[in-house]
Amino acid sequence: VEGRSTAWQFILADLGAIMFFFRVVQVTKRSASSGEETSREISQYHYLAWKDFMAPEHPQGITKFINRINSEYSLQRGPILVHCSAGVGRTGTFVALDTLMQQLQEEGQVFIFNTICDMRYQRNFLVQSLKQYIFLYRALAELAYFGDTEIDQKSLASTIEALKQPSSENVEISRLELQFQRLKAFQEDTRKTTTMGSSEENKAKNRSESCIPYDKNRVILAPIPGRDNCTYINASFIDGYDDENNFVITQDPMEDTIFDFWRMIFEQRIKTIVMFSEV
Repeated sequence: VEGRSTAWQFILADLGAIMFFFRVVQVTKRSASSGEETSREISQYHYLAWKDFMAPEHPQGITKFINRINSEYSLQRGPILVHCSAGVGRTGTFVALDTLMQQLQEEGQVFIFNTICDMRYQRNFLVQSLKQYIFLYRALAELAYFGDTEIDQKSLASTIEALKQPSSENVEISRLELQFQRLKAFQEDTRKTTTMGSSEENKAKNRSESCIPYDKNRVILAPIPGRDNCTYINASFIDGYDDENNFVITQDPMEDTIFDFWRMIFEQRIKTIVMFSEV
């Protein structure tokens, strides 16, 4: 909730803008009476790109986060403590996704509704919002369709060689080609609208009718007093490896949009431009 703190910082942090981080700390308990000390090693995994009541924008980040935790966790370490502001929305979605990912891997099927019902018998309101519930379906659908596409650095070369081999589903194409076909066929979220870019007054500002920015993450130019229809430019904020909105992706400026192109550069404080087009 904006305007108030929802969690006390219990481990000191000095972090830049990153999506998630992992660290190990040594916590020591000292007896006030005897002075005896006992220490415990604690692993902290902190996911930063997930706002209260919302769901992650893309499943890949949180599924990678879960895989990282599970790769290092063992039952001998005791239960995993998961917390957010109220301990129901983001935490519930995280636990549900972790459970369902394991179920999908072990059984080849998932029971999302039943899993959430069982969890809510144990704590109220787990998976708090419709967006979080929809996100579970989307994340698991992508996992079922594409599988785990994360590649460890050490196995990158062997994985590439394996992807060059004929696909078991169609021996005439490689596994890599099949993966790309699935990528093209995968249905995007139909709720991602392009109302502003598709409007009659802005159509001329687009080089292609098929490449129009989504309303949700388009760059919005500052209004100019006395001038109508001046906030649209065909440009989108794109997440990078270590932060949200690391990039602004746009089309080549046209004769009628070059002024808006430079407005965007100054308004967004852009100091680096990467260009691929010929001049």
